[in-house]
Amino acid sequence: MLEAKECEDVKRIKAGIISCGNTSSVYLKILQTNLPFEVVTFGDLLNGRAKERANKLNVENVYKVDELLHQPEMELAFYLPVPGSHARQMCDTRGGQAGVMKQI
Repeated sequence: MLEAKECEDVKRIKAGIISCGNTSSVYLKILQTNLPFEVVTFGDLLNGRAKERANKLNVENVYKVDELLHQPEMELAFYLPVPGSHARQMCDTRGGQAGVMKQI
């Protein structure tokens, strides 16, 4: 698993990454060094790109975007698309609704 620095007395938040392009690599560096997150899943419209990112970081779970949003092992999703590229997919998946998927 990809894990952030040890944080004593802090509950680890299991996170998913949606969109595995260049922006995700920046977020992953931040997650590894600063925050109490454990990345447990990846998703992208290009499934091969999600698999590549997951393999590189030893993360087992890779899903299509709409499937990723319903995974019980994930508590938070980082949505990192290139402007305009995934907007329709997310609106279709979420029914046009914004907000918290699941309370922690």
